[in-house]
Amino acid sequence: MDTSVTSAPMSADPLFEAVAHSQVPQSLDREELNAQLDTIADRLTMQIDLEESLR
Repeated sequence: MDTSVTSAPMSADPLFEAVAHSQVPQSLDREELNAQLDTIADRLTMQIDLEESLR
């Protein structure tokens, strides 16, 4: 996991960013995973973005 703190463009408020690399089974329902992560993100007032590896 990589983390950083930067300044927001307009307000200069601190922004925390974490990047995690993880593996999930190919059989995992990715739509369900996205839905569950969206629910968590909404509760925590944060954004979770998923990117699929090309490897």
